[in-house]
Amino acid sequence: MNWTYNTIWTEQLPVGEFQNVKCKNTKASLSDPIIGSYFMVSNFRPKDRCFENYPAITTATYLELNLSNVHSFRGISKLGRIKRLELHYCTKLERDEGLSELKDEIEWLHINQSKKFSPVDDLFSLKKLKVLCLNSCAPLENLKFLSEFPELVDFRFVDTNVLDGDLTPLFEHSSLLNVGFLDKRHYNRTEKEADAFFEDRVQSAKEWVSKGEFRTFRYKVFSGIE
Repeated sequence: MNWTYNTIWTEQLPVGEFQNVKCKNTKASLSDPIIGSYFMVSNFRPKDRCFENYPAITTATYLELNLSNVHSFRGISKLGRIKRLELHYCTKLERDEGLSELKDEIEWLHINQSKKFSPVDDLFSLKKLKVLCLNSCAPLENLKFLSEFPELVDFRFVDTNVLDGDLTPLFEHSSLLNVGFLDKRHYNRTEKEADAFFEDRVQSAKEWVSKGEFRTFRYKVFSGIE
């Protein structure tokens, strides 16, 4: 079990690898070194609204940030050689500035409920991305930027509007295996059409693991990564 799985069962990680960091009213968590490589950080609210001054974490492989006030990603590389980065309900996030700091490492980026966030430049430098989720973000002009990600296998933009309505780039991308979106009247393709188009290739591209009644998967392109 590692960051390559869609759902990470943290109890299966080696002892000491996962840390749940709650910053609110805990000054020590913002300055004292925290050991590990998998971090879930809540209520990180720096005055400079970026990552330039967060010395506590320097070894992150997986970083999940919840309810933060960050405006950009500036200084994010100081937190480690991040392979997977998730931001949830970071409602002040606006710019992709600083994401290019991770271009040699990151393979999975998930941004959810950042309605002001719109990619401009830095996001497109992440050529190793295999999974990209821009859910409930600012409207996208179009999907032509998908050609910037030659290794992308999964792209989700649920509740994020594509203004020109042209979803053709999804079907033309050479490595995409799965997409996720909500139907809109001005889109030229439907969710049902996309599901049918990708159904065969996505199922054969997954490997599954079980824990009791629960299952999760990873894409085979991640096989061998520890």
